[in-house]
Amino acid sequence: MKLHCIFVFTLLCALSQCVQSNTLKTVKAVAPINTAALIGQQVTLNCKRDSTNVAWTYLSRLTGSFGIIVVDCLPLAAVSDRYRTDNSDGACNLIIDTLTIELAGTYTCQDTTSSERATAAEVIAIESPPQCFTNASSEVVLDESVLFSCTIPFVGKLSPDMIWTDELGRELSKAFNIKENMYTETGIIRKAQLPEMKSSECKTYFIAPVIDPSPGVDHAVNAPSFTSTWISPTFSVTTGCPQSFQYSATPKLCYNVVVQRRSWNDANRYCVGLHPSARLVVINNVQEQDVFKAAINRLSQAELASCLDFYNTHFFTSGQRKQFNNCQSSFVWRPSPEIPETDVRDVSWATGQPDCAQSGFENCIDMWYEKQGNLNDNHCERLLCSICQIRV
Repeated sequence: MKLHCIFVFTLLCALSQCVQSNTLKTVKAVAPINTAALIGQQVTLNCKRDSTNVAWTYLSRLTGSFGIIVVDCLPLAAVSDRYRTDNSDGACNLIIDTLTIELAGTYTCQDTTSSERATAAEVIAIESPPQCFTNASSEVVLDESVLFSCTIPFVGKLSPDMIWTDELGRELSKAFNIKENMYTETGIIRKAQLPEMKSSECKTYFIAPVIDPSPGVDHAVNAPSFTSTWISPTFSVTTGCPQSFQYSATPKLCYNVVVQRRSWNDANRYCVGLHPSARLVVINNVQEQDVFKAAINRLSQAELASCLDFYNTHFFTSGQRKQFNNCQSSFVWRPSPEIPETDVRDVSWATGQPDCAQSGFENCIDMWYEKQGNLNDNHCERLLCSICQIRV
């Protein structure tokens, strides 16, 4: 799976600057278009009018200074080291051979012998290609957030739009920040999904869409003036569960249905042996209980047979009576001494349970397969199958 970040500088000319006279012309006028380029690159701004009496003016985006730089299609001596003109084919095109930060700004061309309005274009100086990163390592845990961030430093009037998408064209949620001409936007995968390998692609481009195609004036149509692509390292999405554990998204945990019969204490020790963070299962509500009901329902007949205790099939949980051998005592979840006990509530018990049978020594809770996975109190020394879990 690829994720795409597209930077789009929406370079719009102001209506007041784009409107052309409807007067019939002997020469089809050409207006300059907004352009973005890396520092050091060449920039050409087109301008064509009825005569060669064309003047160019410049408003600096960095300092705010304004001045005339071209008269009668000739650069003034004071700026001839920065600008030159091309008057082939009757045009008066302005050429910046080497773009610098100082040359970013608004450039306006006008026929000084005509009453027509001037036309202007923005030149944006990009200090460097987008700087991009991701917090994704080679493995990303299923359902975790993944961030892809790109920053582009520039000097210019217009800020970019950034479009973050995956390879199916779906937009990711976004966050952005503009600070001192540093535009940063972050694409966010709220929940990483299985099973493919994935990477992020960040495409940056600047376009000059036409919003005022005035009669008699040619405008370029959405032609990118700058493009850059960044591809992140490839990563894979994993569940984060150890080998032999299954993943549950709701609740977010890993679990293992153990189909060997052990006492409650031995079953909990076995869980720890599978993984240091594993303990007998805690069931916080009926929704979680349904997850484990479904897990034991998926067992094969051979696995269920190995769990058979006389005529019934049971699976130890971490539940125990708060006070052993006291039929009036409530139940708590007691996965380990290091984990605080919590009351057993919002769960589904089998009909007639808990019943404190066997002379009051039923101090542990199991899930009873033949009773649709509902809870039952049982003797802690009985040899039963069990369910281990790791909360993630």
